[in-house]
Amino acid sequence: MRQVFEQAGRSGNGETWHAILRTELDAHARVHGLAPTSETMRGGELSVTYQLRRTWIDFDAEAGGVLVCAGDAALLGLMRSIYEQACRDPVRLRKLIAQVPGDEWDD
Repeated sequence: MRQVFEQAGRSGNGETWHAILRTELDAHARVHGLAPTSETMRGGELSVTYQLRRTWIDFDAEAGGVLVCAGDAALLGLMRSIYEQACRDPVRLRKLIAQVPGDEWDD
């Protein structure tokens, strides 16, 4: 996995994962006909509709990883699944990195 990040010029830290997961969350919303996450709630949490329910998600990327909190267990499971798939599959990780818009990177 480290090699994939190095080849892409990314650090692989929490900010990298935040950009990947946030981009994938927005893509998932578009595919399922939902509005992408854009509304910021209290404390930086994002308001999101997932499985026809309004909930929230928050990313904390202060250190070498990213902490994801969500008001819905299924949404948290989606984020965990994206992360685990990317960790197991270098091709998937490369694809996810390539999908992140340039202005989303903060690593």
